[in-house]
Amino acid sequence: MIKPKADILDFSKDIDFNLEGRVPPYSTEIEQEVLACVLLEDDPVEQVIQIFGDSAEEVFFERRHRLIFKSMMQLYNKRQAIDLITVSEELLKMNELDNIGGRHYLAELSGKVISAANVEYYARLAKEKYLYRRMISISAKVSGAAYSSSMDIFDLVHHASQKFFIISQ
Repeated sequence: MIKPKADILDFSKDIDFNLEGRVPPYSTEIEQEVLACVLLEDDPVEQVIQIFGDSAEEVFFERRHRLIFKSMMQLYNKRQAIDLITVSEELLKMNELDNIGGRHYLAELSGKVISAANVEYYARLAKEKYLYRRMISISAKVSGAAYSSSMDIFDLVHHASQKFFIISQ
């Protein structure tokens, strides 16, 4: 039975990285640096948003970092200050404070940098790692569809090229 195209090439945000036991491209330290810069000063958040684009939260590989950034984005959207206290409170409202390691982890993050001057550099590195993960995910799904031969080859090539074009933007 041939599956509908949407099922074969479901490029959802949840990426399965159980590919040959390899560790996906990411850096805990880079993710921490981005978050630390935003905790240190409000201004860097706009640079980070611009670099991350529509994929903002997904750029972070570690779940706790995605949650922290999500709380920062919620504060930013409400035009509230982004600092150790407000992020802690926002995570508490989200019932996620314990899941990120508590206030202790946020305090540890805030001590990672003394200046937010390099936020653009760190954000670009984090985005680069994210794009590698997206490429791996798309490639794995295209490969699976090709092996199963359950989709017209021209449709598969078309959908794959669309997905790669999207991440190139």
